[in-house]
Amino acid sequence: MTALVGCGGVAANNERGSSKDQPSVDAGTGGDTTTPSQGTAGSEPTTIGVGGMPGIAGTTGVDIGGSSNPVPSTPDEITVSNLTFAFGKFVAIGVRRDHGVYAGIVMTSADGETWEERVKLSQGSAISLAFGGEHLVVLVRIDSSAGEALVSADAVAWSHVSLPSGEPWTMAFGNGMFLVGTATAYVRSTDGLSWQSQVDAVGGSGLVFAGGHFVDYGSGLTVRTSDGTGPWQSVQIAPDASSGANGTAIQRLESGPQGFRAVTRHWCCFGETPNSDTFASYRSADGLSWSSDEAGLPPSLSTLLEAPGRCLAEDARAGTLWFGADCTGVAQVAEGAGPATGAFGNGRYVVAGKTGVLYSADGVTWIANSLLN
Repeated sequence: MTALVGCGGVAANNERGSSKDQPSVDAGTGGDTTTPSQGTAGSEPTTIGVGGMPGIAGTTGVDIGGSSNPVPSTPDEITVSNLTFAFGKFVAIGVRRDHGVYAGIVMTSADGETWEERVKLSQGSAISLAFGGEHLVVLVRIDSSAGEALVSADAVAWSHVSLPSGEPWTMAFGNGMFLVGTATAYVRSTDGLSWQSQVDAVGGSGLVFAGGHFVDYGSGLTVRTSDGTGPWQSVQIAPDASSGANGTAIQRLESGPQGFRAVTRHWCCFGETPNSDTFASYRSADGLSWSSDEAGLPPSLSTLLEAPGRCLAEDARAGTLWFGADCTGVAQVAEGAGPATGAFGNGRYVVAGKTGVLYSADGVTWIANSLLN
């Protein structure tokens, strides 16, 4: 493990999400900032199956899906895509690679230093994670027409539930419900176990929740908002300057105590020389009225965690972490693990991503650690 000593930096601010309908660029991902109630952790993983088939307990976790191969004790590579704090522990989802074979996984840790693999998927990939009420839900994409939810009341024992509608894309928790956007509808559940469809709209690229509103986005500069039960209302967050070889689209969508933040990308002459991209950020309290966020975090920064008295952000392209008392004044503190996701719990900040995991007691001095333990 290597201690990373904090260093000075510039003020900045940022948000998260993913996009399907634009040329690809590196982008950060965000973490859950909810402080959950404490749960009761079990001591051993529980073997469960998918489709009535028994799972196979591995050496460090549980196979889901009836795989006949136990989990190898040390994988070649682990990449984390989402992280939250629930039931007194950090919970991460991601992908592990074993000799060229990839599998979705769920891991837990009390301190961000020592991790235990709880679930290994034999099919599909874990794409989103949300905690709310008394349940933790992992969204799993099986294929282009099906998905499922892994549900737990302690982050140790997990059960699987098939989703009723199409390929899942995105998920968030708010207004007492889990809301999932799929290719054919939005589906909702109060506990992750029983789901019902709302067929007036299809899911977008990055569903988030704040202040009583869900906000999602797709292509271009249009977002839509709903309380999760009523109809969706669409709005364009800024004038669209797209024309010919130029294009503009939402790159990331984030939520926090101040509402919503969208980062847009405008590209010029894609595939030609010169090729220049410019970024801008916008804020909204309700998802309907948007304004330029020039005084906030620079668009280059993604918000990993925003809560009273703390703001943790990342520059995914530069591979750096930024920290401050709020998101209007953060400074560079360490090299990152990006693109990454972050959470706070048990007196520690934890950031995990493509290159490993970092943890810190104060947000300024960070320790780097490998997930391959």
